[in-house]
Parts: sequence; structure tokens; C-alpha cells
Amino acid sequence: MCTAAVLCGCASLDDVTAWIGGAGPRVPAALGCRRDAAGVLTPPHPETVPRVFTDPGAQGLADHAGAFLGHPGLPLDGPGWLPGTAVDGKAVRGAVGADGMIPYPLAAATHTDSAVTAERLIGPKTNEVPELAPLPRELNHHVPLSGHVITADAGHTVRARFLREEPGAHFVMTVKTNTPTLFAALDALDWTAVPIGHQVTETGPGRSERRTIQVIDAPDHIASLFPHVSQVFLVERPNRVISPVVRRFSVGVVLVAGSRCRLST
Repeated sequence: MCTAAVLCGCASLDDVTAWIGGAGPRVPAALGCRRDAAGVLTPPHPETVPRVFTDPGAQGLADHAGAFLGHPGLPLDGPGWLPGTAVDGKAVRGAVGADGMIPYPLAAATHTDSAVTAERLIGPKTNEVPELAPLPRELNHHVPLSGHVITADAGHTVRARFLREEPGAHFVMTVKTNTPTLFAALDALDWTAVPIGHQVTETGPGRSERRTIQVIDAPDHIASLFPHVSQVFLVERPNRVISPVVRRFSVGVVLVAGSRCRLST
């Protein structure tokens, strides 16, 4: 009933409690509420509603919500779109924790509808990178990750091999200079000999942008530096500011893990 109240626009605990107390008889029947001794459908007591949110604690509530929102995935036996999950950390705007600091959770969300299926609060004396292993490990209990594709920013590339070795997921990771040896090895590949597999050009106010993607199978020396990688691809985005004429370039080299996780060009 709490979920139904939120879907109907209730934004505070008081609003949720009032909506549940004022729901007509058909709502408790549809949502499976209990019956009292006289056989009458009875919505939860107003004191029960706050306990639903407070007793499990913030992490427990997030786990329950993630289990409800998550869609179980099964490994795929043949070609097809693999289910995707994005992992990223964000500050919760407008919230303040018990320590007076803004909460900063690391969360996993589905690619298709952005449903948050798991999250972990990042402590004040650490960062989101060490949580890359605990987060999918917990998520794997209610959303099997075998056959899923996990995406994350370049900060998590150093821990990406765990995703393949424990939950059996694929991954797509960006390589930047925070992994200098791997970045240098990928940058040294002969990309001029690799045909452009896809390109798109976009224009906007005062700018013109062209994106290109080149894909190759991972050479042996790259696979030895970063296990489980099957493909690497180069994304280039020259950005030309029309007035004044200045060129800016951003380059990302991306690792793809898993023999079935192929990129179509």
C-alpha cells in the first residue's frame, strides 16, 4: 500500500499514512490486506506505516526495494540483447545524514527503465571504488547477474575483473589515465589501420561534434594486462567550437568482457 500511495503522488510519510487510512474498501482487497475478527478488510494501522520504513534501516529498505524492482535475468544461449545494469555514485540532493553530511550512495540501475535495484552508502573516509565488489555481490542474490552487462565509469575499471570472476557478468568499462599501463598499451595500438565501424555527427549552438567508434578483438598482450577482455574499442569525439574556432578532443578506450558480449558495428 505504501508503494501504491507513492505512485498516486504522495511525497511524505504523513501523506502516505493519510492515503492508506483513507483508501476505499476495494484498495485493501486488491492489495491483499488482512481481515479483522469480523472478516472486514483492514488497512495497516497508522503507527505501522512509519515502522515499515524505519525498522529495516536505510540499507535494509534499499535492499527490499531493489529486490522488488529488480527483474531476474537468465544467461542467454544465443545472440540477442543482454540485460544491462549501470553502476554509478551520486550525492542525494536535499538530504542530510545523521552526521550532518550529504549521503553519497553507489547505486545500480537498469539500462532500460532506470530502476534502482541496489545501493550502498559510501562512508566519509572512503570512495565508491571499493564498493564495486560488495554492491553487485548483494544484487546478485535477488537479480542473478550471470549474462548481464555491467557498465561503470573509468574509476571502477581497476576492479572490473571481479564482475566476470564471481557473479559471471560481462562488463563494458572505459579506460583512462587512472590505469596508466593499460591506457598506454591501448593507446599504442595501430588504430589508423582499424576501419570506423560507426559514426554520427551532431550540431548545436556554436558547435559541431562528430563521434566515431572503432572496434577490434583484444590482442593477447591486452588480455594479459586485463583478464576476460574479448574486445576493445576506441571512441573519439572531436568537438569543434564554431566561434571562435577551437578544437577539443576526448578519447575513451573501452574494454568489453565476455565471449557473447559482442559489439555490433
